[in-house]
Amino acid sequence: MDEKLAWDNQVLLVVNCAKSFEEVERERAYICPADKGAYNPRPSRYFGLYHGKGVSAVANIEAAVDVQPDDSTTIRWIGGLGRETDYRMKAVGLANKLRPKNEFPVRVLILGVLQATDFRKDSRGGMAGSTQYFDVSSFGITGAGFLAGKLRGKKWSEIKFIEYKYVEEASPDSPGKYYPLQLWFESIVPDKTRVSLTFSKIEEIINDALPSSARQYTVWWTDKSPGTTHVNAYAWLETGWVVESLSLKSETVTFHRA
Repeated sequence: MDEKLAWDNQVLLVVNCAKSFEEVERERAYICPADKGAYNPRPSRYFGLYHGKGVSAVANIEAAVDVQPDDSTTIRWIGGLGRETDYRMKAVGLANKLRPKNEFPVRVLILGVLQATDFRKDSRGGMAGSTQYFDVSSFGITGAGFLAGKLRGKKWSEIKFIEYKYVEEASPDSPGKYYPLQLWFESIVPDKTRVSLTFSKIEEIINDALPSSARQYTVWWTDKSPGTTHVNAYAWLETGWVVESLSLKSETVTFHRA
């Protein structure tokens, strides 16, 4: 186990769940790639469910568990009072229920009861990335229920951000490679509902070459649900865009807002 969550950890991890909030609400779990890239959650006590310009619910993060294709597990941190063996078993069950094996390894955040709140983003545009961290220690809260009450009616600008430096690891197709593309989508004005990009323009945005599979196979552009290892799709899915049409011949892809 990498880390037992410190007793005084009062960090709220807000995750952009634009495409996965129904799954998170239903399963009380959030699943993402088990890598060390931009989408790898830092140890946090609370989870914030973000979609539609705000956090609609918060929950205690009971445990964070990595699950491999052979169902072996590594506990990254524990924030709840349950048994380690139970968290491992639950993570394996959730991972196999919600993701196919070709998308493993995955990290499963096991959540407590989701508590309704209304914590609104008051700046323009979407989230600057898939995660944001807030220091909520000033509230002196002791659980997600209390935190939900404290956040209700609050604006993001009223709570202290925590900035974690992300260092991209060397990888031919790591999540960080497409992060500039995600930021590009987030910068699009709200009233624009359709955009077309050439492959060369995308390469200009990410300052890197697309893999050869992007020019050979349509499946590379197939929309995936957030939490998969097809990391390129994060750039548009996490910002509320989907692929509308694709031409490998002209090397052009068109997106529209979901």
